Amino acid sequence: MVIGLQPMMQSQEIRIEPSTILSIKISLFGLDLMLSNNLDNSIIDYKKHFFKNKILTENLSKELDSFLNQSKLDLSNIINIKLIVSNKLSCLVPNELFDKKLSLDYLKFNSKLIENDFAANDYIEELESFNVYLPFINVNNYLIERFGSFEYYHYSTVLLKRILKMTSNQNRTMLFANIENQNFQIIILKNKNLLYYNNFEYQTKEDILYFLLFVIEQNKELSSETKLILLGYISKNDKTFTLISKFIKNIEIYEISKLSISDKVFNKTSIDYIIS
Repeated sequence: MVIGLQPMMQSQEIRIEPSTILSIKISLFGLDLMLSNNLDNSIIDYKKHFFKNKILTENLSKELDSFLNQSKLDLSNIINIKLIVSNKLSCLVPNELFDKKLSLDYLKFNSKLIENDFAANDYIEELESFNVYLPFINVNNYLIERFGSFEYYHYSTVLLKRILKMTSNQNRTMLFANIENQNFQIIILKNKNLLYYNNFEYQTKEDILYFLLFVIEQNKELSSETKLILLGYISKNDKTFTLISKFIKNIEIYEISKLSISDKVFNKTSIDYIIS
């Protein structure tokens, strides 16, 4: 054990390598910025901003630039930037049916496309499927100009991979609801297989309850014993949780304390830790 200052035989240069990842989640309803440590996956800092109203796609890059400049996040040690696109313009295609040339054809069944739309895709190995989606091109161009390079994924890709990892040891039917600002996702898994996924927009807490009860009623794989697990922007103090718990008794919130989070971030409410 060495205590105090000791003479050095020769000078040594100590170099601290950058190790911070900047995750950006962007949607027509708001923005999330998260700094995490690449070495231990801990969350260093987190900022979010909800738009007053749903905005136009062409205004997203301007909003992102403004929020990044006002966030006062320390971006000096960034080694990687991860953009997460949250929209309803996506669909899952089984590996054996996927053809990259047909990407826009897959989307036209559930999305309104315009000329020159560009489709991207993420491979979800756990589901042996491709997630095909429309990214926000203006946001991509902005990030290239500002940072040079970055990775991007669809939010449903990140969400599904996180939930599948969470439930890797489970062999039962599981129901999840991930609450975002003005939209939320419902996921049903059985024995690690995806049975159901959908994204809903909402205005009130009653809308969330309505869609939840509708999906539960329509899916025979669910029973009164099936537990509803809530994630995202929700806590036990929320009126949304209080309302849902009156109609669904077997309910829990995935504990954020299971993650490594700095004190200044942990004390904040409504953290979308899915993007970490």
